[in-house]
Amino acid sequence: LSANDITAEAAVLIDSETGDILFEKDSSKKLGMASTTKIMTGILALENCRLDDIVTISRHASYTEGSSIYTKEGEKISVETLIYGLLLKSGNDAAAALAEHMAGSEEAFADMMNEKAKKLGLKNTHFVNPHGLYDPDHYTTAYELAMLARYAMKNKTFAEIVNTVQYIEET
Repeated sequence: LSANDITAEAAVLIDSETGDILFEKDSSKKLGMASTTKIMTGILALENCRLDDIVTISRHASYTEGSSIYTKEGEKISVETLIYGLLLKSGNDAAAALAEHMAGSEEAFADMMNEKAKKLGLKNTHFVNPHGLYDPDHYTTAYELAMLARYAMKNKTFAEIVNTVQYIEET
């Protein structure tokens, strides 16, 4: 495998146990992270909420653009269901609802995200929203994204969720 074989602008392959780089192509180049942002949103929800907490969906969250789990304003949904919708369906509305639940607003939640990034030693990562909709100040590197994913996968519940094939909410 050589860098010429990879069509992505940047890439990295790490050993999940040690974090050692096995292969890289421009792995320290700052790039937008799009929906991979939801790794941080999900891990913060798992670390700061109870799965059975109930979130009331705001108008803002229900109208968040992009991919959606089709929440409705005023609907009450468990944190667990929102995390599944976030990580399995890439629901931007679920991301906004979780952010508002934890921090009151997407902006305040971005501060939480950046604080966590700093604690994880991610020096070239900056968040401005919980879902990854484009903003020039919302970026990471392939290496730091891999390190964030490595951290998240150490959380048993996170690993279980992202390994789920189908989720049906219990009512």
